[in-house]
Amino acid sequence: MAQKCIFCGNKPQQKNKEHVIPQWLSKYLGRYNSVCTVPGATDYEITFAKLTFPACKACNDADSKLEGEAKAVVEKLMNSKSVTGQEISTLMDWFDKLRVGLWLGQLTLQKKLDLMDPNFYINDRVGAKDRMLIIERVKDMGNGLGLVGNDTNIFLYSPCVFQVWFNDILITNASTDGLVSGKLGFPRLSKLTSTGYRGATATLTKGINRTVHPVVMNIDGTNKTVLYQPIFKQYTPNPFYDVPYVQQHCYDINKGLGGIFVQKNGNAIQYMKPDDKITLLPKAQPKNNVLDSMKRVYELQNHVITKLNDTESHTSAVQQMIKASLLQNQVIIKRIEKAK
Repeated sequence: MAQKCIFCGNKPQQKNKEHVIPQWLSKYLGRYNSVCTVPGATDYEITFAKLTFPACKACNDADSKLEGEAKAVVEKLMNSKSVTGQEISTLMDWFDKLRVGLWLGQLTLQKKLDLMDPNFYINDRVGAKDRMLIIERVKDMGNGLGLVGNDTNIFLYSPCVFQVWFNDILITNASTDGLVSGKLGFPRLSKLTSTGYRGATATLTKGINRTVHPVVMNIDGTNKTVLYQPIFKQYTPNPFYDVPYVQQHCYDINKGLGGIFVQKNGNAIQYMKPDDKITLLPKAQPKNNVLDSMKRVYELQNHVITKLNDTESHTSAVQQMIKASLLQNQVIIKRIEKAK
């Protein structure tokens, strides 16, 4: 196996170690020495404490700022304290890092890193694509730290959706091109069309300058906090973004960083200015709602693949792989429905 930095993908300089699940989080939840299940790596029984991967010292040092800021936001979230729009954007960055780092870590432990030869690493994906978070609580779930959705072939193929739960809080994270921008009034992206090995193209059209519900699927927002953030730095400069609506709903238009849009308890979508404050933690729900939350993760994975990508533009081999992966998710969804 090639030694690659989990942040930049190069050979680690002044080799260091990076905890994919941050030490501060596993310690905070009392799971630092608990065993972490790694999908597809049956010969591994590893604790969160030892779930580390190669990193450059410089990359690891640069990441420490994000970890420190994210830790403060997560602690506010868990203690029902208000957070600003800018802090939510930081939390979104941290989930980008967590999702992609988990994917790369799994590829490494499954001995597929060289086989898959990823064309992006953590540094390439933090703050790079549209993103969203769904925050909910499940009553009497108990203490713990767990992951949902990282066990599918779709996640292995396209690590765009997963869920992490700590104690009774469940957070579903999704991020990919064109996920939320169009429905939030920003310029819209057509389905991604394959142009060959790792190549894709899409058409950008001007935005409608208003929000449209639902933004992503028809998610029941009851007792949930749903957060959206359009990201467009890879599509600028473009005159479609040089309009008052986009300018007024951005945190940094020069970096392609849209602002935070929030929807609480299924109410109307609201825009948050960077210094606006909100309490993210919703009311706890009955214990059996955890199955609804888990089911939504697999439905979101299927949505990203089928609604945002032109799957017929891929080679027949890739199309067959996608169909098999979608079928795997449908089987999981049916099992969850049967268990409810």
